[in-house]
Amino acid sequence: MNSDTNKPQWVIQAEQYLDRAYDHYERDEYDQALEACDAALELDPDLADAHNVRGVVLETLGNRLDALKAYEQAIRIDSDLVEARENLADLKAELATPGRLVTIATFESLA
Repeated sequence: MNSDTNKPQWVIQAEQYLDRAYDHYERDEYDQALEACDAALELDPDLADAHNVRGVVLETLGNRLDALKAYEQAIRIDSDLVEARENLADLKAELATPGRLVTIATFESLA
């Protein structure tokens, strides 16, 4: 019996977007991966795996602050999501490395 038959259509669609996000990420298509994550989360904001993958993509794109937030959101939703916990720990360790400067924000004007 197919487990998808018991799921609402919006859950199935969210999981399909998540699968696309994985595929795009593996092909180094980071903008498309991010779009697929966002589409999945629009349908199911509580899809912890999508928050985690979004964090991975954002980190790859150099947006570490938003990646950190995405990992934390994934863990808030599913505290047992090992991948998100590992990703968060690794990123925090990287950010805490002495002597390493990381851009967390840029501004066009000082006003």
